[in-house]
Amino acid sequence: MALPVATAHKETALFSLLLWFFWAGIVSVEGFLLPYLTEQGFPPSQAGLVMSALFLCAIPGQPFWGHVCDRLGTHRPIFLGVILTGAAALLFIPLAIPRLPLVIGITMIYSVTVNSMPGNLDGWIMARRRLVPKIEYGMARAMGSFGFALWAILLGTLYDRWGLHLIFPVFGLFALLAAGVALFTPDSGSLGITPPWASSPMDCGSAASGISLRDSTSSAVPASSSPSSFTQVVRLVWDHRPYRIFVLSSILLFTAFRATYTFLPLLIAEVGGGNRHIGWAHSVGAATEIPVMIMAGFLLRKIRPEKTILAAMIIMTIRMSFYAFVRSPGAIIALQGLHGLSFGLFLASSVYYIEDIAPAGSKSLFQALAPSMYFGLGSVLGSSLGGVVVDTLGLRVLFGLAPLGMAGAALIFYSKSRTTNPGKNRLNPGGDRSP
Repeated sequence: MALPVATAHKETALFSLLLWFFWAGIVSVEGFLLPYLTEQGFPPSQAGLVMSALFLCAIPGQPFWGHVCDRLGTHRPIFLGVILTGAAALLFIPLAIPRLPLVIGITMIYSVTVNSMPGNLDGWIMARRRLVPKIEYGMARAMGSFGFALWAILLGTLYDRWGLHLIFPVFGLFALLAAGVALFTPDSGSLGITPPWASSPMDCGSAASGISLRDSTSSAVPASSSPSSFTQVVRLVWDHRPYRIFVLSSILLFTAFRATYTFLPLLIAEVGGGNRHIGWAHSVGAATEIPVMIMAGFLLRKIRPEKTILAAMIIMTIRMSFYAFVRSPGAIIALQGLHGLSFGLFLASSVYYIEDIAPAGSKSLFQALAPSMYFGLGSVLGSSLGGVVVDTLGLRVLFGLAPLGMAGAALIFYSKSRTTNPGKNRLNPGGDRSP
């Protein structure tokens, strides 16, 4: 039984607002933390270590929280607890300067909480789509990109005028706003829009309607229970060949990507830019994600997501090949115009791809594990190794080497995925069976 279209529109609007505030907070930290650290006297190698710590604990954190969500049938209370904890921890970073171990420790708390949430937010939305199929993930994610884009510009200007020390209280404000919206957003197992005090976190459906979160999954995917032990989780993931190939190639892709993106502010400074140019670069990149996210649902009804993933990898490789030769902040900002067709298309396609191939009962786990590995582990490796390369070989060498890793990732995904069949009868994003 499908719920009213009006319900889908309301839920899409709530998820859109939730992601708008969440990603506005993210850009305050991840967009400006590196220049803040270098301003405080940390060399690139040490700043790179802190940036790698930003993602380190998200590697186990995302699948852990995803597994908890699968086991409990709830997302909202987990999100509320972790985002408020992470926001409180960040407020202590200025007090920890210049003690590097303490700064890294606080950053790891942020990593295991806030930075472990993007995949689980995707899982929350996709879980609701099984109950309310007309919820538009692409629109909600586009609004998150819009919040990121708008506030990157505004915050870059703000920090140029008032100082980068404001990034931490600004994030705290956005975390509170996101938590407020989450209180009124339907949990993953509840039917309809209900206030938080009227729904049970363990309620996965309605006996009257006969709808449940697990029953609503596609018959194309065999029903299975959520794995109950760590060994079962590892075996389930490793034995899933399409998923394993996707994750491994994506780790290589994002190791190279994060190495360049972490140190993009230094490249902007080298060519004469300031914090406002950093803000514009992040803003243009995020803004180009918006049309891609909005069109993702339509596009992925026509094209299998593995094909759009490969296209995104190729575009990312071409885009990053030009950064080593830029000579002005304007050129960097212009190249950011390809961010949507590379990073944005990859992100949207990967969510649908994982939703298609993940076994029933473990979809939130698979949605959370993939970004924790490719974005988490890739970011740790990219940020730490990138800092070493910058210190020893120079910034331009880093931007020259990164596209080689991206090209290798595309080759692995193409050569291996073409021999696998994620599922002849998989459901496409529109709910119709693909040919």
